[in-house]
Amino acid sequence: EKGTLVGIVGPVGCGKSSLLAAILGEMNLIEGQVNTYHSSFSYAAQSPWIFADTFRNNILLNRPYDAQRYRDVIDACCLNVDLSRLGSCDDLAIIGDNGVNLSGGQKARVGLARALYDDADIYLLDDPLSAVDRTVAEHIYERCIGSNGLLKNKTRLLLTHQTQFLFEADQIIFLSHGQIDKEDRLDENFTRQNEPDKKQTSVLTTMLEDNPPECDEQSIITDEISVNDRSNWSLYYDLFTALPSGICGLCVLIVLLLLGEIFNDGANYWLSIWLKQSKIDRQFSPKYAYIYFGLIIGALVMDILEFFESNPSGRILNRASKEQYAIDELLPVLMLNGIMALLITVGAMFIRSFRQLKRLENITRSPVYALFSTSLSGLSTIRAFKAEKSFIQLISKKMDVNTSAYIIVQAATECFAFILTVLGSFILLATSIRIALLSNQIDSSDSALSLISTVFIASCFQWSLRKFVEADILMTSAQRIDEYGHLPREENEGDCKHLVKTSPDWPNEGRIEFRNYSLRYRANLPYALRTIDLHIDSGQKIGIIGRT
Repeated sequence: EKGTLVGIVGPVGCGKSSLLAAILGEMNLIEGQVNTYHSSFSYAAQSPWIFADTFRNNILLNRPYDAQRYRDVIDACCLNVDLSRLGSCDDLAIIGDNGVNLSGGQKARVGLARALYDDADIYLLDDPLSAVDRTVAEHIYERCIGSNGLLKNKTRLLLTHQTQFLFEADQIIFLSHGQIDKEDRLDENFTRQNEPDKKQTSVLTTMLEDNPPECDEQSIITDEISVNDRSNWSLYYDLFTALPSGICGLCVLIVLLLLGEIFNDGANYWLSIWLKQSKIDRQFSPKYAYIYFGLIIGALVMDILEFFESNPSGRILNRASKEQYAIDELLPVLMLNGIMALLITVGAMFIRSFRQLKRLENITRSPVYALFSTSLSGLSTIRAFKAEKSFIQLISKKMDVNTSAYIIVQAATECFAFILTVLGSFILLATSIRIALLSNQIDSSDSALSLISTVFIASCFQWSLRKFVEADILMTSAQRIDEYGHLPREENEGDCKHLVKTSPDWPNEGRIEFRNYSLRYRANLPYALRTIDLHIDSGQKIGIIGRT
Protein backbone atom coordinates (compact mmCIF):
# COMPACT_ATOMS: atom_id res chain seq x y z
CA GLU A 1 0.00 0.00 0.00
CA LYS A 2 1.03 3.59 -0.54
CA GLY A 3 2.97 5.17 2.32
CA THR A 4 3.76 1.88 4.08
CA LEU A 5 7.03 0.37 5.27
CA VAL A 6 7.53 -3.14 3.91
CA GLY A 7 10.32 -5.31 5.27
CA ILE A 8 11.82 -8.06 3.14
CA VAL A 9 13.85 -10.68 4.97
CA GLY A 10 15.32 -14.06 4.22
CA PRO A 11 18.58 -16.02 4.14
CA VAL A 12 21.47 -15.14 1.86
CA GLY A 13 20.76 -15.99 -1.78
CA CYS A 14 17.00 -16.29 -1.37
CA GLY A 15 16.24 -13.64 -4.02
CA LYS A 16 15.72 -10.43 -2.04
CA SER A 17 17.84 -8.24 -4.34
CA SER A 18 16.36 -10.02 -7.38
CA LEU A 19 12.90 -8.98 -6.21
CA LEU A 20 13.92 -5.31 -6.24
CA ALA A 21 15.60 -5.77 -9.62
CA ALA A 22 12.36 -7.23 -10.98
CA ILE A 23 10.43 -4.22 -9.72
CA LEU A 24 12.93 -1.95 -11.49
CA GLY A 25 12.61 -3.95 -14.71
CA GLU A 26 16.20 -5.22 -14.59
CA MET A 27 15.20 -8.91 -14.72
CA ASN A 28 14.07 -10.93 -17.73
CA LEU A 29 10.35 -11.69 -17.46
CA ILE A 30 9.66 -15.37 -18.15
CA GLU A 31 6.01 -15.51 -17.17
CA GLY A 32 3.49 -13.50 -15.21
CA GLN A 33 3.41 -9.73 -14.95
CA VAL A 34 4.58 -6.87 -12.74
CA ASN A 35 2.39 -3.78 -12.44
CA THR A 36 3.93 -0.69 -10.84
CA TYR A 37 1.01 1.63 -11.72
CA HIS A 38 3.33 4.21 -13.32
CA SER A 39 5.09 4.83 -10.02
CA SER A 40 8.50 6.47 -9.85
CA PHE A 41 11.31 4.68 -8.03
CA SER A 42 14.38 5.61 -6.05
CA TYR A 43 16.96 2.92 -5.46
CA ALA A 44 19.77 2.37 -2.95
CA ALA A 45 21.81 -0.61 -4.12
CA GLN A 46 23.45 -3.10 -1.79
CA SER A 47 26.79 -2.33 -3.47
CA PRO A 48 26.53 1.43 -4.08
CA TRP A 49 27.73 2.72 -7.42
CA ILE A 50 30.28 5.51 -6.96
CA PHE A 51 31.72 7.23 -10.02
CA ALA A 52 34.66 9.60 -10.43
CA ASP A 53 33.14 13.00 -9.71
CA THR A 54 32.56 15.35 -6.81
CA PHE A 55 31.03 14.18 -3.56
CA ARG A 56 28.01 16.36 -4.26
CA ASN A 57 27.35 15.09 -7.78
CA ASN A 58 27.55 11.49 -6.58
CA ILE A 59 24.47 12.35 -4.54
CA LEU A 60 22.77 14.66 -7.05
CA LEU A 61 23.45 12.36 -10.02
CA ASN A 62 23.34 15.35 -12.43
CA ARG A 63 19.99 16.48 -10.99
CA PRO A 64 19.21 20.12 -10.06
CA TYR A 65 20.70 21.27 -6.76
CA ASP A 66 18.18 21.96 -3.98
CA ALA A 67 20.19 23.37 -1.08
CA GLN A 68 17.62 22.72 1.67
CA ARG A 69 16.84 19.18 0.51
CA TYR A 70 20.54 18.47 0.14
CA ARG A 71 21.37 19.62 3.69
CA ASP A 72 18.51 17.58 5.15
CA VAL A 73 19.70 14.46 3.35
CA ILE A 74 23.32 15.00 4.42
CA ASP A 75 22.29 15.38 8.05
CA ALA A 76 19.94 12.38 7.97
CA CYS A 77 22.62 10.10 6.51
CA CYS A 78 25.31 11.21 9.02
CA LEU A 79 27.55 12.57 6.26
CA ASN A 80 28.37 15.84 8.06
CA VAL A 81 31.45 14.40 9.74
CA ASP A 82 32.61 12.85 6.49
CA LEU A 83 32.33 16.19 4.69
CA SER A 84 34.42 17.87 7.40
CA ARG A 85 37.13 15.26 6.80
CA LEU A 86 37.33 16.23 3.12
CA GLY A 87 39.01 19.51 4.04
CA SER A 88 38.39 22.92 2.54
CA CYS A 89 36.86 21.45 -0.63
CA ASP A 90 33.91 20.16 1.39
CA ASP A 91 31.41 18.36 -0.84
CA LEU A 92 33.19 19.55 -4.01
CA ALA A 93 36.09 17.20 -3.35
CA ILE A 94 36.69 14.63 -6.06
CA ILE A 95 35.86 11.03 -5.21
CA GLY A 96 38.02 8.45 -6.95
CA ASP A 97 36.76 5.87 -9.40
CA ASN A 98 34.57 3.27 -7.63
CA GLY A 99 34.99 5.28 -4.44
CA VAL A 100 38.53 4.08 -3.74
CA ASN A 101 39.00 6.85 -1.15
CA LEU A 102 35.76 6.02 0.69
CA SER A 103 35.11 3.32 3.24
CA GLY A 104 32.33 0.77 2.88
CA GLY A 105 30.12 2.64 5.31
CA GLN A 106 30.68 5.94 3.52
CA LYS A 107 29.77 4.37 0.17
CA ALA A 108 26.57 2.94 1.66
CA ARG A 109 25.55 6.31 3.10
CA VAL A 110 26.33 8.13 -0.16
CA GLY A 111 24.15 5.61 -2.01
CA LEU A 112 21.37 6.06 0.53
CA ALA A 113 21.66 9.86 0.33
CA ARG A 114 21.36 9.63 -3.46
CA ALA A 115 18.11 7.69 -3.06
CA LEU A 116 16.73 10.06 -0.43
CA TYR A 117 17.50 13.17 -2.48
CA ASP A 118 15.17 11.98 -5.23
CA ASP A 119 11.46 12.73 -4.78
CA ALA A 120 9.98 9.38 -5.81
CA ASP A 121 6.84 7.40 -5.05
CA ILE A 122 8.56 4.17 -3.98
CA TYR A 123 11.97 3.79 -2.32
CA LEU A 124 13.80 0.49 -2.78
CA LEU A 125 16.44 0.13 -0.06
CA ASP A 126 18.69 -2.90 -0.45
CA ASP A 127 20.23 -3.51 2.99
CA PRO A 128 21.59 0.06 3.47
CA LEU A 129 22.28 -0.36 7.21
CA SER A 130 24.57 -3.38 7.10
CA ALA A 131 27.77 -1.42 6.36
CA VAL A 132 27.51 1.01 9.30
CA ASP A 133 27.86 0.56 13.04
CA ARG A 134 24.93 0.25 15.40
CA THR A 135 24.82 3.88 16.51
CA VAL A 136 24.90 5.25 12.97
CA ALA A 137 22.36 2.64 11.82
CA GLU A 138 19.88 3.70 14.50
CA HIS A 139 20.35 7.36 13.60
CA ILE A 140 19.86 6.68 9.88
CA TYR A 141 16.76 4.59 10.52
CA GLU A 142 15.15 7.23 12.71
CA ARG A 143 16.00 10.18 10.44
CA CYS A 144 15.45 8.48 7.07
CA ILE A 145 13.31 5.35 7.13
CA GLY A 146 11.33 5.39 10.38
CA SER A 147 7.95 6.90 11.13
CA ASN A 148 9.52 10.30 11.83
CA GLY A 149 12.09 10.24 9.03
CA LEU A 150 12.30 11.98 5.69
CA LEU A 151 10.44 9.12 4.00
CA LYS A 152 7.60 8.82 6.50
CA ASN A 153 4.94 9.50 3.86
CA LYS A 154 6.59 7.41 1.14
CA THR A 155 6.35 3.74 0.25
CA ARG A 156 9.51 2.00 1.49
CA LEU A 157 10.74 -1.50 0.69
CA LEU A 158 13.55 -2.30 3.13
CA LEU A 159 15.75 -5.36 2.65
CA THR A 160 17.68 -6.14 5.82
CA HIS A 161 19.05 -8.84 8.08
CA GLN A 162 18.80 -6.48 11.09
CA THR A 163 15.25 -7.39 12.04
CA GLN A 164 15.22 -5.00 15.02
CA PHE A 165 14.53 -2.22 12.50
CA LEU A 166 11.36 -3.93 11.28
CA PHE A 167 9.35 -3.28 14.44
CA GLU A 168 7.54 -0.37 12.78
CA ALA A 169 7.03 -2.22 9.48
CA ASP A 170 3.47 -2.46 8.20
CA GLN A 171 4.23 -5.68 6.37
CA ILE A 172 7.04 -8.24 6.30
CA ILE A 173 7.76 -10.49 3.33
CA PHE A 174 9.69 -13.69 4.04
CA LEU A 175 11.62 -15.11 1.09
CA SER A 176 13.17 -18.56 0.83
CA HIS A 177 14.57 -20.18 -2.32
CA GLY A 178 13.06 -17.48 -4.50
CA GLN A 179 9.54 -17.87 -3.12
CA ILE A 180 7.43 -16.08 -0.53
CA ASP A 181 7.20 -18.42 2.44
CA LYS A 182 5.24 -16.23 4.77
CA GLU A 183 3.46 -12.90 4.62
CA ASP A 184 2.08 -11.60 7.89
CA ARG A 185 1.89 -8.64 10.18
CA LEU A 186 4.89 -7.70 12.23
CA ASP A 187 5.52 -10.13 15.07
CA GLU A 188 6.98 -8.24 18.00
CA ASN A 189 8.59 -11.36 19.46
CA PHE A 190 10.31 -12.06 16.12
CA THR A 191 12.10 -8.72 16.15
CA ARG A 192 12.76 -8.61 19.87
CA GLN A 193 14.59 -11.93 19.86
CA ASN A 194 17.02 -10.59 17.27
CA GLU A 195 17.72 -7.39 19.18
CA PRO A 196 20.82 -7.56 21.43
CA ASP A 197 20.50 -6.78 25.10
CA LYS A 198 20.88 -3.03 25.54
CA LYS A 199 22.62 -3.52 28.89
CA GLN A 200 25.36 -5.53 27.22
CA THR A 201 25.85 -3.01 24.43
CA SER A 202 25.60 0.18 26.47
CA VAL A 203 29.25 0.07 27.52
CA LEU A 204 30.42 -0.52 23.94
CA THR A 205 28.21 2.29 22.65
CA THR A 206 29.63 4.66 25.26
CA MET A 207 33.18 3.73 24.25
CA LEU A 208 32.42 4.42 20.59
CA GLU A 209 30.76 7.75 21.31
CA ASP A 210 33.69 8.86 23.49
CA ASN A 211 36.14 8.24 20.64
CA PRO A 212 34.96 10.20 17.61
CA PRO A 213 36.86 9.71 14.37
CA GLU A 214 39.75 12.05 13.73
CA CYS A 215 39.67 14.39 10.78
CA ASP A 216 41.93 13.49 7.91
CA GLU A 217 42.11 16.05 5.16
CA GLN A 218 44.62 14.06 3.15
CA SER A 219 43.40 11.85 0.38
CA ILE A 220 45.02 8.56 -0.46
CA ILE A 221 44.71 9.46 -4.15
CA THR A 222 47.52 11.64 -5.50
CA ASP A 223 47.54 13.74 -8.62
CA GLU A 224 49.37 12.33 -11.59
CA ILE A 225 52.84 13.84 -11.87
CA SER A 226 53.51 15.30 -15.29
CA VAL A 227 56.57 13.99 -17.04
CA ASN A 228 59.33 16.27 -18.25
CA ASP A 229 58.47 18.30 -21.31
CA ARG A 230 61.62 17.21 -23.10
CA SER A 231 62.57 13.61 -23.66
CA ASN A 232 65.78 12.38 -22.13
CA TRP A 233 68.33 10.90 -24.52
CA SER A 234 69.16 8.27 -21.92
CA LEU A 235 65.57 7.09 -22.24
CA TYR A 236 66.11 6.56 -25.98
CA TYR A 237 69.23 4.57 -25.16
CA ASP A 238 67.42 2.41 -22.61
CA LEU A 239 64.54 1.83 -25.01
CA PHE A 240 66.60 0.86 -28.05
CA THR A 241 69.09 -1.25 -26.12
CA ALA A 242 66.28 -3.26 -24.52
CA LEU A 243 66.46 -5.66 -27.46
CA PRO A 244 67.21 -9.33 -26.74
CA SER A 245 70.84 -8.82 -27.86
CA GLY A 246 71.28 -5.41 -26.22
CA ILE A 247 73.75 -2.91 -27.67
CA CYS A 248 75.14 -5.45 -30.16
CA GLY A 249 71.71 -5.97 -31.68
CA LEU A 250 71.26 -2.20 -31.99
CA CYS A 251 74.59 -1.85 -33.82
CA VAL A 252 73.72 -4.69 -36.20
CA LEU A 253 70.36 -3.07 -36.89
CA ILE A 254 71.99 0.28 -37.70
CA VAL A 255 74.51 -1.39 -40.04
CA LEU A 256 71.74 -3.23 -41.87
CA LEU A 257 69.76 -0.01 -42.29
CA LEU A 258 72.82 1.78 -43.70
CA LEU A 259 73.53 -1.07 -46.10
CA GLY A 260 69.94 -0.97 -47.28
CA GLU A 261 70.21 2.74 -48.08
CA ILE A 262 73.57 2.23 -49.82
CA PHE A 263 72.18 -0.51 -52.04
CA ASN A 264 69.09 1.57 -52.82
CA ASP A 265 71.12 4.63 -53.85
CA GLY A 266 73.68 2.44 -55.59
CA ALA A 267 71.03 1.08 -57.94
CA ASN A 268 70.12 4.59 -59.07
CA TYR A 269 73.78 5.54 -59.45
CA TRP A 270 74.50 2.43 -61.51
CA LEU A 271 71.57 3.31 -63.79
CA SER A 272 73.09 6.76 -64.33
CA ILE A 273 76.48 5.27 -65.25
CA TRP A 274 74.86 2.85 -67.66
CA LEU A 275 72.98 5.64 -69.43
CA LYS A 276 76.14 7.70 -69.64
CA GLN A 277 78.14 4.84 -71.17
CA SER A 278 75.50 4.33 -73.87
CA LYS A 279 76.16 7.84 -75.23
CA ILE A 280 79.94 7.60 -75.44
CA ASP A 281 81.31 7.27 -78.92
CA ARG A 282 83.28 4.04 -78.99
CA GLN A 283 85.50 5.35 -81.94
CA PHE A 284 87.23 8.09 -79.96
CA SER A 285 89.88 10.07 -81.95
CA PRO A 286 92.52 11.93 -79.90
CA LYS A 287 93.24 14.51 -82.67
CA TYR A 288 89.89 16.25 -82.05
CA ALA A 289 90.79 16.59 -78.39
CA TYR A 290 94.06 18.33 -79.29
CA ILE A 291 92.24 20.75 -81.60
CA TYR A 292 89.64 21.68 -78.95
CA PHE A 293 92.36 22.05 -76.31
CA GLY A 294 94.34 24.44 -78.50
CA LEU A 295 91.33 26.60 -79.27
CA ILE A 296 90.43 26.86 -75.57
CA ILE A 297 93.99 27.84 -74.54
CA GLY A 298 94.19 30.46 -77.28
CA ALA A 299 90.89 32.07 -76.36
CA LEU A 300 91.80 32.06 -72.66
CA VAL A 301 95.20 33.70 -73.23
CA MET A 302 93.76 36.44 -75.44
CA ASP A 303 90.98 37.17 -72.93
CA ILE A 304 93.44 37.26 -70.04
CA LEU A 305 95.72 39.77 -71.85
CA GLU A 306 92.82 42.11 -72.56
CA PHE A 307 91.63 41.74 -68.94
CA PHE A 308 95.02 42.66 -67.45
CA GLU A 309 95.32 45.69 -69.71
CA SER A 310 91.95 47.16 -68.62
CA ASN A 311 91.95 46.32 -64.85
CA PRO A 312 94.40 47.37 -62.12
CA SER A 313 96.37 44.62 -60.41
CA GLY A 314 95.05 45.61 -56.95
CA ARG A 315 91.48 45.05 -58.01
CA ILE A 316 92.36 41.68 -59.48
CA LEU A 317 94.27 40.60 -56.35
CA ASN A 318 91.41 41.74 -54.09
CA ARG A 319 88.86 39.72 -56.00
CA ALA A 320 91.12 36.73 -56.34
CA SER A 321 91.88 36.64 -52.59
CA LYS A 322 89.33 38.38 -50.35
CA GLU A 323 86.22 37.95 -52.50
CA GLN A 324 87.04 34.39 -53.42
CA TYR A 325 87.69 33.55 -49.76
CA ALA A 326 84.30 35.00 -48.80
CA ILE A 327 82.55 32.96 -51.47
CA ASP A 328 84.40 29.72 -50.77
CA GLU A 329 84.71 29.85 -46.97
CA LEU A 330 82.38 32.35 -45.28
CA LEU A 331 79.24 32.37 -47.40
CA PRO A 332 78.53 28.59 -47.27
CA VAL A 333 79.06 28.49 -43.52
CA LEU A 334 76.76 31.45 -42.89
CA MET A 335 74.07 30.11 -45.19
CA LEU A 336 74.31 26.67 -43.62
CA ASN A 337 74.13 28.09 -40.11
CA GLY A 338 71.20 30.29 -41.06
CA ILE A 339 69.28 27.42 -42.60
CA MET A 340 70.04 25.18 -39.63
CA ALA A 341 68.99 27.89 -37.17
CA LEU A 342 65.75 28.42 -39.08
CA LEU A 343 64.96 24.72 -39.21
CA ILE A 344 65.89 24.18 -35.56
CA THR A 345 63.77 27.16 -34.46
CA VAL A 346 60.76 26.12 -36.50
CA GLY A 347 61.15 22.48 -35.46
CA ALA A 348 61.57 23.32 -31.78
CA MET A 349 58.53 25.59 -31.79
CA PHE A 350 56.42 22.99 -33.53
CA ILE A 351 57.58 20.09 -31.36
CA ARG A 352 56.92 22.05 -28.17
CA SER A 353 53.46 23.18 -29.21
CA PHE A 354 52.56 19.84 -30.79
CA ARG A 355 53.60 17.96 -27.66
CA GLN A 356 51.35 20.17 -25.55
CA LEU A 357 48.47 19.65 -27.96
CA LYS A 358 49.00 15.89 -27.90
CA ARG A 359 49.09 15.91 -24.11
CA LEU A 360 45.87 17.92 -24.11
CA GLU A 361 44.24 15.29 -26.31
CA ASN A 362 45.37 12.49 -23.99
CA ILE A 363 44.14 14.36 -20.92
CA THR A 364 40.70 14.97 -22.44
CA ARG A 365 40.43 11.36 -23.61
CA SER A 366 40.85 9.82 -20.15
CA PRO A 367 37.58 11.24 -18.71
CA VAL A 368 35.66 9.78 -21.67
CA TYR A 369 37.02 6.29 -21.02
CA ALA A 370 36.55 6.63 -17.26
CA LEU A 371 32.94 7.80 -17.49
CA PHE A 372 32.07 5.15 -20.08
CA SER A 373 33.56 2.29 -18.04
CA THR A 374 32.03 3.42 -14.74
CA SER A 375 28.63 3.96 -16.36
CA LEU A 376 28.57 0.33 -17.45
CA SER A 377 28.84 -0.82 -13.84
CA GLY A 378 26.10 1.58 -12.73
CA LEU A 379 23.53 1.01 -15.45
CA SER A 380 20.90 -0.28 -13.03
CA THR A 381 21.26 2.81 -10.83
CA ILE A 382 21.19 5.17 -13.83
CA ARG A 383 18.05 3.54 -15.21
CA ALA A 384 16.39 3.46 -11.78
CA PHE A 385 16.78 7.24 -11.43
CA LYS A 386 15.87 7.89 -15.10
CA ALA A 387 19.24 9.60 -15.54
CA GLU A 388 20.05 8.16 -18.97
CA LYS A 389 19.62 11.47 -20.79
CA SER A 390 21.80 13.43 -18.37
CA PHE A 391 24.61 10.88 -18.59
CA ILE A 392 24.38 10.79 -22.38
CA GLN A 393 24.70 14.58 -22.40
CA LEU A 394 27.61 14.39 -19.96
CA ILE A 395 29.58 11.86 -21.99
CA SER A 396 28.74 13.76 -25.19
CA LYS A 397 30.15 16.91 -23.66
CA LYS A 398 33.36 15.13 -22.69
CA MET A 399 33.61 13.60 -26.16
CA ASP A 400 33.15 17.04 -27.74
CA VAL A 401 36.04 18.39 -25.68
CA ASN A 402 38.24 15.46 -26.68
CA THR A 403 37.19 15.75 -30.33
CA SER A 404 38.07 19.44 -30.32
CA ALA A 405 41.55 18.65 -29.03
CA TYR A 406 41.90 15.86 -31.61
CA ILE A 407 40.92 18.19 -34.48
CA ILE A 408 43.47 20.75 -33.30
CA VAL A 409 46.17 18.05 -33.28
CA GLN A 410 45.22 16.95 -36.79
CA ALA A 411 45.20 20.56 -38.01
CA ALA A 412 48.65 21.14 -36.55
CA THR A 413 49.88 17.94 -38.18
CA GLU A 414 48.56 18.97 -41.60
CA CYS A 415 50.05 22.45 -41.19
CA PHE A 416 53.44 20.96 -40.38
CA ALA A 417 53.15 18.59 -43.35
CA PHE A 418 52.33 21.54 -45.62
CA ILE A 419 55.40 23.44 -44.40
CA LEU A 420 57.61 20.42 -45.04
CA THR A 421 56.08 20.00 -48.50
CA VAL A 422 56.87 23.64 -49.31
CA LEU A 423 60.46 23.19 -48.15
CA GLY A 424 60.79 20.05 -50.25
CA SER A 425 59.37 21.91 -53.25
CA PHE A 426 61.93 24.68 -52.81
CA ILE A 427 64.72 22.11 -52.76
CA LEU A 428 63.37 20.54 -55.94
CA LEU A 429 62.96 23.97 -57.54
CA ALA A 430 66.54 24.94 -56.69
CA THR A 431 67.83 21.70 -58.18
CA SER A 432 65.76 22.18 -61.33
CA ILE A 433 67.00 25.77 -61.79
CA ARG A 434 70.60 24.63 -61.35
CA ILE A 435 70.13 21.91 -63.97
CA ALA A 436 68.50 24.40 -66.37
CA LEU A 437 71.31 26.93 -65.98
CA LEU A 438 74.00 24.31 -66.40
CA SER A 439 72.24 22.28 -69.07
CA ASN A 440 75.24 22.59 -71.39
CA GLN A 441 77.66 21.36 -68.72
CA ILE A 442 75.67 18.54 -67.06
CA ASP A 443 74.89 15.27 -68.74
CA SER A 444 71.23 14.30 -69.02
CA SER A 445 71.81 11.14 -67.00
CA ASP A 446 73.34 13.18 -64.18
CA SER A 447 70.39 15.57 -64.37
CA ALA A 448 67.93 12.70 -64.11
CA LEU A 449 69.86 11.23 -61.19
CA SER A 450 69.88 14.62 -59.44
CA LEU A 451 66.13 15.06 -59.87
CA ILE A 452 65.38 11.53 -58.67
CA SER A 453 67.64 11.96 -55.65
CA THR A 454 66.12 15.37 -54.87
CA VAL A 455 62.57 14.05 -54.98
CA PHE A 456 63.57 11.09 -52.83
CA ILE A 457 65.42 13.28 -50.33
CA ALA A 458 62.51 15.74 -50.10
CA SER A 459 59.97 13.00 -49.47
CA CYS A 460 62.24 11.20 -47.01
CA PHE A 461 62.99 14.48 -45.25
CA GLN A 462 59.30 15.17 -44.78
CA TRP A 463 58.47 11.62 -43.72
CA SER A 464 61.44 11.21 -41.37
CA LEU A 465 60.92 14.58 -39.68
CA ARG A 466 57.23 13.88 -39.13
CA LYS A 467 58.00 10.46 -37.69
CA PHE A 468 60.71 11.92 -35.49
CA VAL A 469 58.27 14.46 -34.09
CA GLU A 470 55.64 11.77 -33.50
CA ALA A 471 58.22 9.50 -31.85
CA ASP A 472 59.39 12.32 -29.60
CA ILE A 473 55.80 12.95 -28.54
CA LEU A 474 55.05 9.27 -27.95
CA MET A 475 58.17 8.98 -25.82
CA THR A 476 56.08 10.40 -22.99
CA SER A 477 54.49 6.95 -22.77
CA ALA A 478 57.93 5.39 -22.47
CA GLN A 479 58.77 7.90 -19.76
CA ARG A 480 55.70 6.94 -17.74
CA ILE A 481 56.54 3.25 -18.04
CA ASP A 482 60.13 4.06 -17.09
CA GLU A 483 58.87 5.84 -13.97
CA TYR A 484 57.21 2.62 -12.82
CA GLY A 485 60.51 0.83 -13.33
CA HIS A 486 62.21 3.21 -10.88
CA LEU A 487 59.63 3.21 -8.10
CA PRO A 488 61.15 3.29 -4.61
CA ARG A 489 61.41 -0.03 -2.83
CA GLU A 490 59.76 -0.85 0.46
CA GLU A 491 61.65 0.52 3.43
CA ASN A 492 63.65 -1.89 5.60
CA GLU A 493 63.01 -4.71 3.17
CA GLY A 494 66.13 -6.57 4.21
CA ASP A 495 66.01 -5.74 7.93
CA CYS A 496 62.59 -7.33 8.57
CA LYS A 497 63.18 -10.72 7.03
CA HIS A 498 64.19 -12.25 10.36
CA LEU A 499 60.93 -11.06 11.94
CA VAL A 500 58.72 -13.05 9.54
CA LYS A 501 60.85 -16.17 9.47
CA THR A 502 58.76 -19.19 10.45
CA SER A 503 59.74 -22.49 11.97
CA PRO A 504 59.42 -25.74 9.97
CA ASP A 505 56.55 -27.00 12.18
CA TRP A 506 54.51 -23.77 11.86
CA PRO A 507 51.68 -23.39 12.74
CA ASN A 508 51.69 -25.31 15.98
CA GLU A 509 49.36 -22.95 17.90
CA GLY A 510 46.87 -20.25 16.93
CA ARG A 511 48.40 -17.31 18.79
CA ILE A 512 48.84 -13.72 17.60
CA GLU A 513 50.88 -11.04 19.34
CA PHE A 514 51.43 -7.36 18.50
CA ARG A 515 54.16 -5.38 20.25
CA ASN A 516 54.11 -1.58 19.92
CA TYR A 517 52.79 -2.02 16.37
CA SER A 518 52.01 0.99 14.14
CA LEU A 519 50.85 0.96 10.53
CA ARG A 520 49.97 3.44 7.82
CA TYR A 521 49.11 3.05 4.17
CA ARG A 522 51.71 5.50 2.89
CA ALA A 523 54.59 7.59 4.21
CA ASN A 524 52.74 10.93 3.96
CA LEU A 525 49.52 9.66 5.58
CA PRO A 526 48.67 9.45 9.29
CA TYR A 527 48.88 6.15 11.10
CA ALA A 528 45.89 3.84 10.73
CA LEU A 529 47.07 1.80 13.74
CA ARG A 530 49.11 3.38 16.54
CA THR A 531 51.25 1.52 19.07
CA ILE A 532 49.08 -1.59 19.20
CA ASP A 533 49.91 -4.00 22.03
CA LEU A 534 47.73 -7.06 21.64
CA HIS A 535 48.00 -10.68 22.69
CA ILE A 536 45.50 -13.28 21.40
CA ASP A 537 45.78 -16.75 22.86
CA SER A 538 44.98 -19.94 21.06
CA GLY A 539 41.28 -20.79 20.91
CA GLN A 540 40.01 -17.33 21.81
CA LYS A 541 37.17 -15.67 19.91
CA ILE A 542 37.86 -11.97 19.41
CA GLY A 543 35.40 -9.25 18.43
CA ILE A 544 36.72 -6.07 16.76
CA ILE A 545 34.52 -2.96 17.00
CA GLY A 546 34.92 0.66 15.95
CA ARG A 547 33.15 3.65 14.51
CA THR A 548 32.37 3.85 10.81
